[in-house]
Amino acid sequence: EQAVVTHGADSKDGKSSKNSKAPIGKEITSDPNATGDGLPESSDLSVLSDLALSLLTPGQQALLQKPDINPHDYLRTVQEQGRASVVTGKVVVRVNFDVNGNVIVGEHTPLIVDDVPSAVRDEALRIIKSSGSIVNRRGEPVYLAVPVILGQ
Repeated sequence: EQAVVTHGADSKDGKSSKNSKAPIGKEITSDPNATGDGLPESSDLSVLSDLALSLLTPGQQALLQKPDINPHDYLRTVQEQGRASVVTGKVVVRVNFDVNGNVIVGEHTPLIVDDVPSAVRDEALRIIKSSGSIVNRRGEPVYLAVPVILGQ
């Protein structure tokens, strides 16, 4: 149940509304879980969160559940997904690290060998961009073979 409190004259006796101290245009609800932010309940899009989660790939869902990624576990997960799916190719991606072990993203990183199909290349870039940082304390470039799974 919702009612809109507006500032104005009451139509019965010509006096101001007795709730005139309420914020103009704010909505009042009987919902005990309401946040009281004055936004209509119809603008609550949290009901779509399950739909949004279902649109994520299994790898993206794993990233949401586990934000601190261990690179070895991540690659093992990708390889397990590859065994369970049709792997259309492997690409070698060069990832550069700074002295703190953070991935350096520059004009030439990540680089993928030129002879892979563009669909495989795009999927590899998507996997790398969503993988987070990979720890390498030596600051050396590391070459990773990433199995690319298309069609998920």
